[in-house]
Parts: sequence; structure tokens; C-alpha cells
Amino acid sequence: MTSKLYKQVILNRDIPEEGLRAGDVGYYVETLEHPSEGETGAILEIFNFGGESRLVSVPLSAIEAPIPDLVVTARKADSQWFK
Repeated sequence: MTSKLYKQVILNRDIPEEGLRAGDVGYYVETLEHPSEGETGAILEIFNFGGESRLVSVPLSAIEAPIPDLVVTARKADSQWFK
């Protein structure tokens, strides 16, 4: 998937090392080329409802564009996720 920068994207799988789950919403900030032959990555900015944000890197294949019939939901983040 290629996305325009600063557009909203949806995770299509869990990224446990970042505390993220499939369905989480973020903003596509930058593309990361792998230093060797690995998968291209993406930097996402993830927000909580308190207005705090966090930058995370994920594989480009882990994100997709939102479609109109999706419903946005909320979940409680790990207690130290935004610390």
C-alpha cells in the first residue's frame, strides 16, 4: 500500500511491540526505506483522545486506507503507552 503523507490510515494487523492493534487509526507521516533488502516501513502518528501523540514505525504492509463503511472505535491504551 502506498499512501499520501499526512492521510489517515488503519492498521490491518496487531503490532504488539508497539502496543498497537488491528483497527487502530493513525496518520501516515513518512516512508522508511529498509537499509538492506527488507520491507519498506512507515512512520505513523497515533493520537489518544487527550490530544497526546506518539510516533511509531510499522511495516508498510501493515497499513491500509480507510474505507467509508468502517466505524471508528476507541479502546484503552496500555497505561504507559503515552508516557
